[in-house]
Amino acid sequence: MSKHPRPHSDRIKAKISSSLRCVWQERLKLKYSRERFFWSWAESIAKTAKKGGSNQQELEWDSYDRMKQEIVHQELQWVAEKAKAKAKRMAKARAERLVLSWAESIAKVAKKGGSGQQELDWDSFNKIKQEMVLQQLQWTTEKAKAKEMGKIRSRLAQKRKEREEKARARGEIKRKTHRKLKEDKEDFAVPQVSKLEQKLTKVHITESVNVQVTGWGNTLVSHFGGLEKLDLEIVKREKMRREVSLADQIQVARIKKSESMDREALAASSDYRSNKNTEE
Repeated sequence: MSKHPRPHSDRIKAKISSSLRCVWQERLKLKYSRERFFWSWAESIAKTAKKGGSNQQELEWDSYDRMKQEIVHQELQWVAEKAKAKAKRMAKARAERLVLSWAESIAKVAKKGGSGQQELDWDSFNKIKQEMVLQQLQWTTEKAKAKEMGKIRSRLAQKRKEREEKARARGEIKRKTHRKLKEDKEDFAVPQVSKLEQKLTKVHITESVNVQVTGWGNTLVSHFGGLEKLDLEIVKREKMRREVSLADQIQVARIKKSESMDREALAASSDYRSNKNTEE
């Protein structure tokens, strides 16, 4: 076998072309038969949909053609929108390239300077671009920081509101407790006064009886008088003890204790001095 194939003769070429033509004709026949079957099937479906079933009114439109028109219209719209978006992207890219080229040309001119001016050692365009990026980052950071500070302020305000509500609730509880204690004191004072009046009545009866009794009755009257004074002192002391708070009672007890200690110290010092004088 040679390395290079030999060219076919005209007769072989004609046979090859005729065989290929037959193959393509068969394929086209198969394609056309499929299309005719599909169209006939679609038309039968459209006719059936138009006529409807039993006891149904026949429609006045062809559902298949209408659906086909809608699909074609949607495809055309989609192609138009796609072309429009592509044109917009291309216009935007061209504008960006134009701006970049313009900025680069301005930067080059600014770097070189005019006639009789020295060329600069920096690229103004890159510097301006870096400054713009830095400003954008700073603005984004400040915006995020402001947002975070707003959240923190809202949380602090919520906590402050909760503390105020708790303080208001505690104050209300204290007021209710104080009012209840005051009412309890008044309720306690009323029976004490009634008891005192009963005792005084008894004492008065006893005095009227004791007027008619002999000398031993005078001793009994004086005894009842002492009991009356004792009851009054107990009532006053109990009333004062209830009116005075616990802290005031503790302070009074401390003062009394310090006074007693001072008196004991003075007494001890006076005894020591007297003993010393006697020894001398």
